[in-house]
Amino acid sequence: MLVVVCQTGELTDDLCALTEDWFSHLSRSTSESLALVLHMVQQPFSELRLPTLRLVGVLVVLPWAQNLLVAHPGFLEYLLDRETEHGDRGGLEAKYSIIVTLAGSETARASVAAELYQRLREYVREGPLYVRLETQVAFESGQ
Repeated sequence: MLVVVCQTGELTDDLCALTEDWFSHLSRSTSESLALVLHMVQQPFSELRLPTLRLVGVLVVLPWAQNLLVAHPGFLEYLLDRETEHGDRGGLEAKYSIIVTLAGSETARASVAAELYQRLREYVREGPLYVRLETQVAFESGQ
C-alpha cells in the first residue's frame, strides 16, 4: 500500500481532492470507505487494528477526513476510550497521535461539540499512557 504523507503546510486543494478521490475508491463512496476503515480499527486483532490506526493517523491531517471522522457516530468516544486498547502501547500511542492532530486542528475544533473538544485537549495533557487511579475503601465489620 502506498501512503503519501504531507505536512499540513503542503496540503493544497488539489492534493486534498485527490486523496479524497483515492479514499472513496476503497468502497462505493467516501463514507462507506470510512465505515470499512473504522470497522477494522475496532477489531481485536492488533495485526489488523494497529496498521489501520496508523492509516487513520495519516488521514486525520486532511480536512475532509477530519470532518468525516468527527461526524462518524461513536468515533471520538472510541478514540477517547483507553480501555479499547487493553494496555497495548502501540494502540494507545497511535490513538494519542490521532487525538493530538484533532485537538490542534481548527477544522475539528469548529465541528466538534465543546465538551468533546475539551475531552480531546484533556487527553493530550494526560499523555498516551495515562491510567486513571480509582481509590477503593474497604470497611471492616464491627461484629
